[in-house]
Order: sequence, then structure tokens, then C-alpha cells
Amino acid sequence: MQRTRSFSCASSSQRQERAPAFSRRQFLAAAAAALPAIRLAGAQEAKRPPNVVLILVDDLGWRDLGCYGRGDVFETPNIDRLATQGMRFTQAYANCPVCSPSRAALLTGKDPARLHFTGHITAIGKHRYPDDSRIIPPDDYMYLRHEEVTLAEALKPAGYVSASIGKWHLGEQGFWPEDHGFDVNVAGWTHGSPPSYFDPYEKPEQEWNPSIPTLASREPGEYLTDRLTDESISFIEQNQENPFFLYLSYYAVHTPLQAPAELVEKYTRKFEGRDTGVDTTYAAMVEKVDQNVGRVLETLDRLDLADDTIVVFFSDNGGEEDATTNAPLR
Repeated sequence: MQRTRSFSCASSSQRQERAPAFSRRQFLAAAAAALPAIRLAGAQEAKRPPNVVLILVDDLGWRDLGCYGRGDVFETPNIDRLATQGMRFTQAYANCPVCSPSRAALLTGKDPARLHFTGHITAIGKHRYPDDSRIIPPDDYMYLRHEEVTLAEALKPAGYVSASIGKWHLGEQGFWPEDHGFDVNVAGWTHGSPPSYFDPYEKPEQEWNPSIPTLASREPGEYLTDRLTDESISFIEQNQENPFFLYLSYYAVHTPLQAPAELVEKYTRKFEGRDTGVDTTYAAMVEKVDQNVGRVLETLDRLDLADDTIVVFFSDNGGEEDATTNAPLR
């Protein structure tokens, strides 16, 4: 039976043949037409629509995976294997170079300008528009409006149960995942960076983002990427009899750069004497993401859901300058 996993990453590279141009309407029409075909690839009868798992990694550099050419630096065997089972996009672009608008665009299918949502919402003031800037700030809403239709809302009439697990960053309370069609919200709220990657996921001295109010402490010292995967696996197990949409939005590999000490030490030794342009903790965070993507895929295999599940792996935008390098791009 043909695998229905698909793979993508927010990357851009040159190819010798120019890909045909598609309008947004043509793309959506083609995608809508393709879903039934994907579901029926291995069976003629369609008992239910396919499950959808959308894995979004925060600030992952476009080359920072083995399957995108940096296997000498990053160790990502699970994601690399996923890439061999489906499509690997080489001319995919994020809709915006910052978090909130690129996520709003991904969840709605609309350009940030059409959403009137063009900046990351918790970076206002001087950090976003310096006093000496010649840019006139746009009249943004700074939240994803309720009238916009998200993937969760679009899938609900087809019987889907939807979960947003991880980063949200699309508005104050009242505009969180549960207000946009998701049945489950774990760890999603206003801010886009975790105060800490280690349980209890707090930084009390940080007034603007001291904790994650939608994620309770479970085991002191537990790593956030592992916890979000645990929550995702529980959701899959509980909803395996229904079509489900899992939006697994890892906070990693966004700052603060934090990873288990043994992994950081591993990359410290690996990079010794080398000019990789990559922070050792960042590389450790990438490997942690890969380990957990592998856990999600193993769960789909264990529950015999892999052939009925579309898996998409994507980055919200390019890598942070101090953590990695986007060269030869800017």
C-alpha cells in the first residue's frame, strides 16, 4: 500500500527547470482534488478521510536537516527517512520571515497582508519599528480574527477532531486555538518563545512571559519537546478511530537555546576545530526535534495509521542569525 506521508520544508533552492506558476486558487483546487486520490491510492473504498499531522518547527534554518545537505552537521535520520517516503519541496517559501504572520498564513491559506497580520505580535515597539525607521507601521490587527477560517474549522464539518499542541502566538486570550476551531489546546497561548525548555517551564523573574499557562508542570527537568510529543501521542491514541488533525507546533528550535546537557556535549565534541556557523545547543535542539518526529511516526506505524495519514513537516521561517546560517541566502 502506498504511503500517504508527504514531506515539505520551508526552503528555497535553484533548479535547472523552472516550475510552473500556480495561482492560490489553482493550488487550493489541486490540493482539494488530490486528497481523495491520496486516500484511495492503496484501497478503492474510502471509509473515512485521511488523518492530517502538520509538524511545524520554529526558526529552523532551511538547510538544517540531513536531507537538505547538512548531514555533516545535523543528525536527523527520522526526518530524512520521512523525506524519502514522500515529496521533498525545494522551492517552498514561508509567507513571512517572522513567526505570527507566517503561522496565520499557514493556518488560513491567506497572505499576511490580506489577513492584516504582518508582524509578530509580542515584538512591538522599538524591536519591531525603530524610531529612526522610514517604514510606516501598518494598521495590523495583531491577532488572527475570528472571521478567518482555519484548517481546524474547515475540517470540522468532515468529522475531524483537531488538536493544537505547542506554540500558537496568534493573539491574546480569546484568540487562542480553542477560539479558532481546535478541540484541544496544549501549551498554546499568546507568546511565541517558552520561558524555559525544562519543566516547570517557568522564568518567574521575566514579567512579560513567566510561564506557559496552558501547560501544567508534570515532571521537573522534563524537556519541552519531549512533553509536546507525549501529548501528541496521547491525542493520536485517543482519537485513532476518528479522522483527526494534529497541528504539532514545536517551540523548538526558537530561543532560548536550551537542550539536554548530554546532547550539547555531543555537538561540542563534534564541532571542535570546525567552523560550522552553527551553535552547538541549536544543533542539539534540532536532533531532539528529529527524535520526537520519529516517535510520532512510530506511533502512526504502531496503531496501523501510517497509510491513512498525511504528514507534513515545515518550518515557519528561516533560522536565527546567532544560532545557524541561512547562507547562501540572506
